[in-house]
Parts: sequence; structure tokens; C-alpha cells
Amino acid sequence: MTTIQIISIILSIICFGTIIYVGLKTDLLRAKKTSETEIGCYSFGRFQLWIWTLVITPIFTLYWGFLGTDVIPDINTTALILLGIPIATKTAAHIVQESHEKTTRETQPQGPLTNLKHHRQGHSFWFDILSDDMEQLSIARLQSLMFTMIYLVIYVTMFFEMKLISLPEFGNKAYLLMGISSGGYILGKSLKK
Repeated sequence: MTTIQIISIILSIICFGTIIYVGLKTDLLRAKKTSETEIGCYSFGRFQLWIWTLVITPIFTLYWGFLGTDVIPDINTTALILLGIPIATKTAAHIVQESHEKTTRETQPQGPLTNLKHHRQGHSFWFDILSDDMEQLSIARLQSLMFTMIYLVIYVTMFFEMKLISLPEFGNKAYLLMGISSGGYILGKSLKK
């Protein structure tokens, strides 16, 4: 094993540990606190972005170390899309959330905003990320979570099967499926379902 490979293994472990620590020990995965809550709900959009960052960052670091010192590592389209879909999903979810908040403030200027999920006290992690604004479990959120987990396992497995020297490539249908799944989550959020 070369020095650069050892460095990349150590660096990927540090990255993985840091991302895990920050996700579990801070409010990174929670919606912002509001005047109605002491602790915000866990955010599905934040979780998706965090989990892909947790996977892609150490994999890219290992890829750099095992690729060879004479080659500059280049992140591929798949990794960019896997990071981009959760960013777009989180941004769209935030826009929908702000729209719901604005509408509620216009219709109930003096009332509390506790009819909006992000203005309620957080519950358990799984309940928060899988429930809608009506505090009912959402099939769209469950579907999006399942496909995220499936593609996450596929991505990691493919990387190690390729002996750490190539980043996995997904086909267009995989991106389409993830986009549809995320779109279903955003549509459900916009309908408060």
C-alpha cells in the first residue's frame, strides 16, 4: 500500500467521522427553531443532502488515493447529480415551506403557526422525516427515502467492486427515478401531504 493510499484512507475516515458527528450532535438535520418550538423537526431534505455528502465525500477521497499520483481526480456526473438532487429538493421544499408560512400569516395574522410542521415541536427522527404537515405518514416521503437508501447501497457497492479506482456511473433512468421520487415528495409537501 502506498503512502497516498494510506493518507486517503485516513482522510476518508476523518471526513466520514466528522460528517457523522456533525449530523448527530448538532441541529444540522433539523429545521430551524421557531418561536413556537424549543427544538425543530428533523428535515427530510436536510437528511437526504447529509446522507449523500456522508457517502460521496469519503468515496471521492478514497478514489483520489487509489487512482494514482499522476492523475488528477475528477468528480463524475453521477456524483454531481447525487449531490444536486438533494440540494434541489431541499431548496424546493424550503420555497414550499415559505409559501405555506406566508399564506398562513396572511389568513391568520395573530394566530400561531403550529399548523405548519416546521413550527411544531420535533418528535422522533423517523416520524419527523416520514410525516407530512398533517403529522401523518407520507408514502411519497417513504418512497423517496427507500430509493435514496437503495441507490446509496448500490453506489457504495459499485465503488468497492471497481477496486476504488473508478467512481460509479448511473444511467439516465436512475436519475429519472430519483427525480420523480424527489418530485413526488415536493408535490406532497406543496399539498401538505
